Amino acid sequence: MNTITRREIDVLGQRVSYLEAGSGERVVVLLHGMTSDATNWAETLPALASSGYRAIAPDHLGFGQSSKPNIPIKPRTLVDVIESLLDVLKIGSVTLVGQSMGGHVAGLFAADSPVPVNGLVLVNAGYGLALSETDDVRDLGHAKTRGGLWALNPATRREARALLAQVFHNQALVSDENVEAFFAARLGTGDGWAIQSIAESWARREDMLDPLLERLGRSAVLVVQSRHDQITPLELGLKIHDGIPGSQLAVLEDCGHAPPVEVPDVFNRVLIEFLSSVWV
Repeated sequence: MNTITRREIDVLGQRVSYLEAGSGERVVVLLHGMTSDATNWAETLPALASSGYRAIAPDHLGFGQSSKPNIPIKPRTLVDVIESLLDVLKIGSVTLVGQSMGGHVAGLFAADSPVPVNGLVLVNAGYGLALSETDDVRDLGHAKTRGGLWALNPATRREARALLAQVFHNQALVSDENVEAFFAARLGTGDGWAIQSIAESWARREDMLDPLLERLGRSAVLVVQSRHDQITPLELGLKIHDGIPGSQLAVLEDCGHAPPVEVPDVFNRVLIEFLSSVWV
């Protein structure tokens, strides 16, 4: 079935909410980025299900409908939760797809987890790379400082509009209606503490992917990078690709930071073509 189902499960004493579509042994786990949740994969989940995959998209701990514990959440916190989620679901091997922050989490997972990762897709995952000590992570207008970490936690309608304008290449998507919906979601979701915690972890350059890139080559890897990404620019995606032996690269045109949302048909085609080489 291609129907998307919302499920909840207890993981480490916390509620983890996730979306699921499809069934079978070919499991693909989709990890969302910052300031978002599993619904960012709404167009990808049914596409994977119709291609014969079981697709699971969790709300990260601290995000969406999952629990929001009062602890300093770091990317490795999210890795631990995903690892435990797969254990509870009795999933033995997996392909991980991570966008933005989710790509950082997926990379850390693939480098160290005992769960076999047969495929890894890193989508605009430049947040996982360390920047030089001279980069000012507080500069909201400088793309090379990861898009301005603090801009990822908008607290006003104006800030919400500014973030969407950075996320999307197609500025028609930054409509009054979309800004209003995004800002309303920001007010209601309760993920501000998680965003702040992870942004501070990035600012401290904790658990960066740079020293782990070569290790990721043990899996089949696809690096997906948008040419017009204002938040994690093209050069960061190229650096990831160059650092992972044997990795494939797909550069998406006319797209910003969130391909599964902005160009879902293009993104799904590239993803499923890669998966067909992983799950043979």
